[in-house]
Amino acid sequence: MDDADLDAAGQAAWQAASTGTRTSGSGRPEYMERRLKELNIKPSLEVARTPGSFSVRFRRPNPRLLAKWSMSEVGDHVHAFVMPSTTRQEIDELIFDLQTSDAFVPPPTLAANSPEALLAALPAVKLAEGVVSLGAVPISGRGME
Repeated sequence: MDDADLDAAGQAAWQAASTGTRTSGSGRPEYMERRLKELNIKPSLEVARTPGSFSVRFRRPNPRLLAKWSMSEVGDHVHAFVMPSTTRQEIDELIFDLQTSDAFVPPPTLAANSPEALLAALPAVKLAEGVVSLGAVPISGRGME
């Protein structure tokens, strides 16, 4: 098998895993979504998932869980990516962690002179259609530190 065959096979496996079409171990993104929605956490976790996606979005947990589970932050939410190698046991462990009393803490208040606060105070700029401001990209806390 050459590299092109491996790439095609990998893409097919990824697509099958993310859409739940595999014959064994299928539906893990849907399983995570369902398990998160079953949690009785207030305020709501605001669980969302695009059909066919391998990413599940929900309210951001505490920094310890962000680091442990390597979740991608987007504002007040995170994306948990259900990789083809993710097991139901790992999903259940995440669900268990999210039920701890300190799993969801209020986001920290920005110091008045922090870079994030200074950027947030700048007036909005009208951008061309389809252009996304780099100001919308988090400066820190993206799990890459």
